[in-house]
Amino acid sequence: MGMEDRYRPSAGVTSRVTAGEAAVKDGESNVSYRLAGAGAMAWAMIERGHTPAEAAAAVAEHFGILPHRAETDVGRLLCSLREAALLEKADPDAVPEPVPDQAPPPRGTRYSTPKLERAENGVRASAA
Repeated sequence: MGMEDRYRPSAGVTSRVTAGEAAVKDGESNVSYRLAGAGAMAWAMIERGHTPAEAAAAVAEHFGILPHRAETDVGRLLCSLREAALLEKADPDAVPEPVPDQAPPPRGTRYSTPKLERAENGVRASAA
């Protein structure tokens, strides 16, 4: 895991990001996940080839938090995403895609630590 590495969704992983919410589904295991606020913003950037460090900088700026806190939080989120096999390393020379305007939550949204939530049988539970 590296904050300067580039990632892409693993095979079979699909996602939808709208209004600061991300729904991520692993088609192979048929498990769905949810990310909100800063987590959705970071996911939208990372899945489009931006480095986690770039995502952390954007999160810090958007929410007005200290860069170190954003780096720590996005780093932990990255670990969760990789442990859930939702991401794999991408070509380091890949050009990042633009992030949709609807990926960041509205300005003024209160910051909360990004967390990957797993939904099983319609019941939401936090993923490690």
